[in-house]
Amino acid sequence: MQRVDGVASYSNARFWQKDPSSMVGSLCIQLAPAPNDYSAQQGRAPLHYADVDKVTAKVRRALRSSIGGLDDLTIQVERSSP
Repeated sequence: MQRVDGVASYSNARFWQKDPSSMVGSLCIQLAPAPNDYSAQQGRAPLHYADVDKVTAKVRRALRSSIGGLDDLTIQVERSSP
C-alpha cells in the first residue's frame, strides 16, 4: 500500500473469505501530504493532503489486482502526522 502514490501508511488491514469465490476486506490508510505543501516540508502539520478520491481509487485497483475475488472493500481514510 505504501507504494500507492498518496498513501503515507496503512493499518488494520483485514481480509476474509465471504464465500468460496469472493473475499471481503477493510483497512485504514493515512494520506500523505500533498507534494507541494511547504508546511509539511518544514516539519509542521501539513495544510494540504493528497486527493482522497484519487488515492482510494488507486488503493482499490491495487488491492483488487493483487487479491483474487476481492468483492467488498471498506477504506477508512485519515490524515498522516508530520
